[in-house]
Amino acid sequence: MTSSDLPPVATAENPDGGAPVGFCPSCGERFDVTAFVQEYWTAGSTVFHVWCKSCGFAGDVVPTVRMIGYEPAHD
Repeated sequence: MTSSDLPPVATAENPDGGAPVGFCPSCGERFDVTAFVQEYWTAGSTVFHVWCKSCGFAGDVVPTVRMIGYEPAHD
């Protein structure tokens, strides 16, 4: 197997390389090489722990395929 056979690797410089986290979920700033994005797994879930240099946010991002939300009735 050569490196060209492997899936693209996501980096802060190239967030389109595979990781679904390219922007801070708190302030919306685009992650660059100073950001921290760490992928780990819990049971069957993939989790990305992120830290944003711009706003100081640190937290976990869990990608979802489908989300069902509820909105209160508008009167």
